Amino acid sequence: MRPSTMAYPEYITDESERTRVEIISPLPGIFYRKPGPGKEPYANEGDALVAGQTIGLVEIMKQFSEVRAEVGGILVRFEIEDGGMVNPGDVIAVTSELPPQHIPIQVQPNH
Repeated sequence: MRPSTMAYPEYITDESERTRVEIISPLPGIFYRKPGPGKEPYANEGDALVAGQTIGLVEIMKQFSEVRAEVGGILVRFEIEDGGMVNPGDVIAVTSELPPQHIPIQVQPNH
């Protein structure tokens, strides 16, 4: 499931209510933000994420593995460009975890 695109809630401005979480590459390969050519990205910077949501794919030898957010929150930024090479342990993206009461529950189907 993919949440609707929504901006970071402006009313949560206290840094103590947010925790930085890095999304790490599980294996080497090429990172893709989209499920295929001409498709929309799985997620964009500023999007609200739910735990387990796919944010991209890592391809190695024509095998694709989903990269998922471990916690709900806001996608702050990608550290790897679309089509960029990654190694195990590389930071792919940074999220800002939100307290449970601020995580959106409205979802729409994944691409």
